[in-house]
Amino acid sequence: MRADDAGFLRGEGAFETFRLVGGRPVGWSRHEARLRETLAWLGIPAPSLAEVPDQAAELARRHGATGEARARLTVTAGCAGAPTVVLTATALDADDLARRRRGVRLRSVAAARPLPERKLLGRVVEARAAREADAQEPGAEALLVDAAGVATETTTACVLGWTPTGLVVPETGLWGIGRAVVLDAAARLGLPVERRPLPVAAVAAGALVTNALIRIAPVLSLDGVAVAPPPAWVSRLVEVFDEVADA
Repeated sequence: MRADDAGFLRGEGAFETFRLVGGRPVGWSRHEARLRETLAWLGIPAPSLAEVPDQAAELARRHGATGEARARLTVTAGCAGAPTVVLTATALDADDLARRRRGVRLRSVAAARPLPERKLLGRVVEARAAREADAQEPGAEALLVDAAGVATETTTACVLGWTPTGLVVPETGLWGIGRAVVLDAAARLGLPVERRPLPVAAVAAGALVTNALIRIAPVLSLDGVAVAPPPAWVSRLVEVFDEVADA
């Protein structure tokens, strides 16, 4: 990246992180659609993205990522109206991924991410919250909590509540691809969905996190206190996650 690239100077840019399984991108069409919408909002001309799935698969192959891999596509405003495009792909650590899918530990941090509906380059709020959470409990992820005491998201995932029979989906926070897939899966399975704020107390009573990499994982603890395990129907959501992601 050049020193006068607008992404470097002003943080003008967007990104998408998506998962590859055996070299095949999962849910790429959803990521592409969101990236194009975000770039249009930023006023950045969208580059050609037709080759991204094949390019990501080739990068993963070169790095020996024969199982699950993470790809990240970053597009900045660049220089003189020509956007900069960077694509990376790395293998996902199977042990770490399995651990995260079994559940995550959260630490509540007072923070609010600007423009939560966008995947923008500037991630200072998330970085600061992540450091604060890890200082309190090494390995824990930060749960962002707004001034009203409402949980909005974690630093890497959307947060969802659950009831014995269905989901509780907050209207605030990042509208991630994982959450969109979960909602589609819930509709396919006929699970009821409540749309309402998710105060910290609701997370403490039982919650899930979701993103494109881990799919769906239960919250194991919040601020050092164990959280109730999710109901059995959550396993059905996990089973159809990838199928729905590519639909």
